[in-house]
Amino acid sequence: MRIKTSISTLVVVLLLSGLVLNTSCKSADSMTTAEESAALAALETQLNAKAFRVDINTIFPFNTAATNQVLNDLLIQRTGNSANRIDVSADGHFIEVSNASTKGSLPFFGEQRLVAGHYNGDNQGIEFDGEPEDYSMTKHEKKNALEIKYHIKDKYETTESYNVQLTIYPNKSVDVFITSTLKNLIRYKGELKPVEAARP
Repeated sequence: MRIKTSISTLVVVLLLSGLVLNTSCKSADSMTTAEESAALAALETQLNAKAFRVDINTIFPFNTAATNQVLNDLLIQRTGNSANRIDVSADGHFIEVSNASTKGSLPFFGEQRLVAGHYNGDNQGIEFDGEPEDYSMTKHEKKNALEIKYHIKDKYETTESYNVQLTIYPNKSVDVFITSTLKNLIRYKGELKPVEAARP
């Protein structure tokens, strides 16, 4: 009789524990969603001020098999990098938006179509500094992120221009996609910073 009572008590305790655990999990989920919404709203306020910088830490080139072969064999041996993922976190590359202008200094790994002009050994990256065209910011509901898009001309080469897309998450992580008139599509990963707190 005692054993039956103990088993019944144990079953009741387990059922109550499961109910409490389930309820607390639902509350935690709701809190997380609320926190994410608040963080997204704060992020939107920060980005609307147009005073931010993205410090670039990783490159993800979109290369052909031939370019991958060259990068793997010659350029990034013994670095821990690969042709598909290159760490540049200590190199000071960035994109900055300040008031009505934007500037960027980014490395480029991939294929490009060369034309007559100012291309030489010094200007192989992505460089821009000026007023963006078609600047827009929208919410990406599925990703719970904000997307900024704009068009900007190259700083040195008048025939080259870039479509820049920034996907910015509440945790300050940023995905950057840049399409160019002369270079292959390339993706970067970075971290959002206010302008005054960014690296020099």
